[in-house]
Amino acid sequence: MSRYTTIQQPADSGYSQPSATSSNASLVHDQPQPSRNEKLYCPESWGRVEDPNLYCPGGFHPVTLGDRLGENGRFRVVAKLGNGAFGIYFWIHGPNGDHLCHVSPLYGPAIYHLHDLYSPCPSFLKDVCYQLVDSMAFLHQHGLCHGDFRPANILLSLLPGTDEWPEEEIIKLYGEPKTVAVHAVDEEGGWDYEIEPNVPSYLIEAGEFDLGSGACSSNIAVIDFGMAYFLDNPPTVCAIPFKLSSPEGIFSNERIGWPADMWSLACTLLYTATGSYPFGDDDHESTPWLVVEDMERLMGPMPLRYRPLLTTCVSAGRDLTEQQLTDPSRCATFTLPESGASTFKGNSGVIRNRIFVNHMIPWTSAEYEELANQDKTWKKTGRLPKFVRAAGAGGELTWSPSPLHDSEDGEALLDLLLSIFKWEPTERATAKKLLKHPWFENCRSHDGGSRGHLGRIGEETWMNRTVRRRVVWILCGLLVGVVSFRLRKSISG
Repeated sequence: MSRYTTIQQPADSGYSQPSATSSNASLVHDQPQPSRNEKLYCPESWGRVEDPNLYCPGGFHPVTLGDRLGENGRFRVVAKLGNGAFGIYFWIHGPNGDHLCHVSPLYGPAIYHLHDLYSPCPSFLKDVCYQLVDSMAFLHQHGLCHGDFRPANILLSLLPGTDEWPEEEIIKLYGEPKTVAVHAVDEEGGWDYEIEPNVPSYLIEAGEFDLGSGACSSNIAVIDFGMAYFLDNPPTVCAIPFKLSSPEGIFSNERIGWPADMWSLACTLLYTATGSYPFGDDDHESTPWLVVEDMERLMGPMPLRYRPLLTTCVSAGRDLTEQQLTDPSRCATFTLPESGASTFKGNSGVIRNRIFVNHMIPWTSAEYEELANQDKTWKKTGRLPKFVRAAGAGGELTWSPSPLHDSEDGEALLDLLLSIFKWEPTERATAKKLLKHPWFENCRSHDGGSRGHLGRIGEETWMNRTVRRRVVWILCGLLVGVVSFRLRKSISG
């Protein structure tokens, strides 16, 4: 969109438009599930595009380039930054139902993409991690839980004023939108060119740009509060993927709360710092069985109260024995091959190996040296790192350590994570406590918390805008008061 972007939302197929006082929770849990189309759809190529089958009754609203949205066609679609589920501000009626759409200032790429595009600078990513904890502490301090805290819901903000750029500058930054044709698949697996009217004829690849382009700040933006809830009214359902979900969120009917948020935060911190999730498979959607196996390797046998749901979980694929269900010293998911026993006290090496593991990267030595220089530049000036793309098949494959080059630094991160990865929710560290952890010592040395140089500029600008707004509101209030006083005086006179 010109200056702004919309986040697509599942349609409202059968409930009335919520009032301004409706709770977020009721909006999330009461809406019906999308239904399937009669045909199966497939894009000509997969990449940075969504599944076209999400465009169905009760599903995504079809958006194409040039569409005008909002009251009187206020917003025009010129590019696409991604797709999502929840939003606010104005409604759109389309072939797949009514959609509540969110309009917000432009944001940069999500943390989820950082490791896919370039080798991260350690100090920059640690600064991002501090902001993640700071954001979580802010939410909890104000009685809120995010409920879906993960890398895909963390973005980097653009510099102030970027959302006022003309359309030509936005296209120059993101590049011309790339489209991918959509086809229906017939019963024999061939293309069926008749597409239903509720499905777009093409998808738009999500735009991206270089962090070092001069448009992006170092400040994060936490998004997607569709699953957020108040601390004093927690849900019993956890919608976050298994590999980021706390044990009580997967295997319990207990009400979740801030400890579940902290668990997801810890998973996000490890991914941000190292490019690896702590539990399950990084490349695929992990089953509860695989996730809990890693949990037990780290923390020892899972509590007995969680085991019945594990044994009845469809994705587990096997049942627990009577001993596994009733013996608190026996692991529920695996048997250690070296001893033949199923008892295990836990081993921090599960996380340590993900922090210090060596991995192969296709950068040349010159490219890798450039990354190190950019990290030094970030520390001194706050200038964001540029993409350093691998040379590809012609590049030199070299073994290199994870982004945490310093062993002491890695051990400090391990200590931080172990303060959260605990079976019992009440034993987990709070976000406020994490802010004082030694791993963040250098981050706290910045003026204004974790913000780097560019971030502080943006923050100061925001503060100036806030002050101006408050002054305007005060003046308006005084004006209204004076007018009201004179009106009352003239009426009484």
